[in-house]
Amino acid sequence: MDVYEELRIQLDKHPSGAVKTPELMEILSILFTPEEAKVAAACPFLPKPVDEIAGRAGVPADEAGELLESMADKGLVYAREKDGIWGYALLPIMPGIFEFPFMKGTRDETLDRLAALWEKYLAKHAEDMVKMNVPFARVVPIQEEIENEPRVLTFEMVDRMIDEAKVVGISHCACRNAFRNCDGPSEACMIFDDTCRFLAADFDKATWAEDASALLETCRARHVPAALERSRSGNGAHVWIFFAEPVSARAARQLGSALITETMEKRPEIGFASYDRLFPNQDTMPLGGFGNLIALPLQHSARKAGNSVFLDPGLQPYDDQWAFLSTLPRMSAEAVTSIVAAAEVSGQVLAVRMPVDDENADEPWKMSPSRRPKAKPEDLAIPSTIKVTVADQIYIDRTGLPSWYA
Repeated sequence: MDVYEELRIQLDKHPSGAVKTPELMEILSILFTPEEAKVAAACPFLPKPVDEIAGRAGVPADEAGELLESMADKGLVYAREKDGIWGYALLPIMPGIFEFPFMKGTRDETLDRLAALWEKYLAKHAEDMVKMNVPFARVVPIQEEIENEPRVLTFEMVDRMIDEAKVVGISHCACRNAFRNCDGPSEACMIFDDTCRFLAADFDKATWAEDASALLETCRARHVPAALERSRSGNGAHVWIFFAEPVSARAARQLGSALITETMEKRPEIGFASYDRLFPNQDTMPLGGFGNLIALPLQHSARKAGNSVFLDPGLQPYDDQWAFLSTLPRMSAEAVTSIVAAAEVSGQVLAVRMPVDDENADEPWKMSPSRRPKAKPEDLAIPSTIKVTVADQIYIDRTGLPSWYA
């Protein structure tokens, strides 16, 4: 059976359905690669670990993990971490697979084609639902009436809804961006392209306070405005740098890498064991992707426990979080470029995740301060071919390469 038909059958098991039409089959072939479709067809609608999904799909776990991450980045599967284990679930047609590719707010030829296909498919889907002998939903009487009248919400009502919400997210309206059939606002303050409005360094181990504080010292020395936020769990932190204008993700990551490298060189005794990664995680946005998920500060439930808040130099929450943020300057793109250029001239390594030496070439998660390249030996043979993989970045297989190449 065709992998896309297998995926459609799995999607059709959801109450929202997946009626077989030429439009839907083309949509699936645009959104999913054949390899992704095979793994997605083995995904349930509730999060399951990679090993379980890989077993259902009949593919190696590491391969399944990479495909699931790719689909999560494109908004095709849902990813969730619970008790240290990541689980993945297939998203239904609606709400899910239809909306997410359009919620980044951009348009290109692929999205134009998808919009046309979705419009035809959804019209056909609505017709089939009307013709069904089995009701799509049923009403269960209860001793409570739910208001079903449209109305304009007052400022106080909206304020209360936001205040009571556990998590708040901002995105573009998928329907308005896909069909462009109303005059309602479709844009929000988030940016979904190769630029970003902030940089965040994530620290998540026992030494997070010491390591993050050391990074803040470097930021202050470089006149980089930065703020420390305790994470939602309370067991880690984020160092935030906010930009006054959109900055390319590549430049932002170079800035973060240069600051972290400089901190490690000044304080080699620290080791930076708690440093995890930078947000954004990548220099460019994959086609149809959403970038990287990071919980924004000041989440309602976490704040009640004293977490998801900005901390002063004594690691105590500021009394007035908004007043603190109002005094925090935003860094200009020109200032970012200046620091990055200076780091390049001084020979600092701008990629933090580097192996310590050649025997650790297969363990790129090991970190070290920047090192000067060794002089090129004259008597070593240059390999005739080098394997290069082009994905979210360019990966070079260093097996068999002389150390001065690696």
